[in-house]
Amino acid sequence: MLKTLALLLFTALASSRAAFAQQPPPAVHSALLDHFTGRWILRYTAPGVHSIHDVTGQWVLGHHYLELHEVARERTAGGEAQYEADIFITLDTSPRAYVVQWLDDFGGAVAPSVGYAVPQPNRMRFIFRDASGNVNFINDMRYRATSDSWEWRMLNVNHGKSTLFAQMTLSRAPGGSGR
Repeated sequence: MLKTLALLLFTALASSRAAFAQQPPPAVHSALLDHFTGRWILRYTAPGVHSIHDVTGQWVLGHHYLELHEVARERTAGGEAQYEADIFITLDTSPRAYVVQWLDDFGGAVAPSVGYAVPQPNRMRFIFRDASGNVNFINDMRYRATSDSWEWRMLNVNHGKSTLFAQMTLSRAPGGSGR
């Protein structure tokens, strides 16, 4: 009797868990994000700074995120890259917006590292907000179909006033086609 009751209880729990199991959402499809796949050479220019980084773009996690892995060619005295980032971009269907999570060696996953962009042809203008909801950073990414390249313009925003933080150009690495 006790074995039968235990078996019934186990079966009921197992079937109820299966009924509540969530299915993953459908894979993300974005022609604009597809342009990021492959290997890139990023040329970084900021006031007084010029740098070259290698970037690899690929769909990850069941084609839900486009991951950009960025590594500076310049090295620290300890032999590590001067800058490294993992950037994850997805297209959220409700509300329809691109979402980026920028994870780099400057710090953790805080509100300012998440940006949102309204979909536009060949452009994602990511707006980042501080903990108070004020815009504090903009990363304007534009795809140039004629040259199969990207231009990024990054702006610091302070009290509504924008100042240039950096400009970047991403060009395909030799043999770096993602499609």
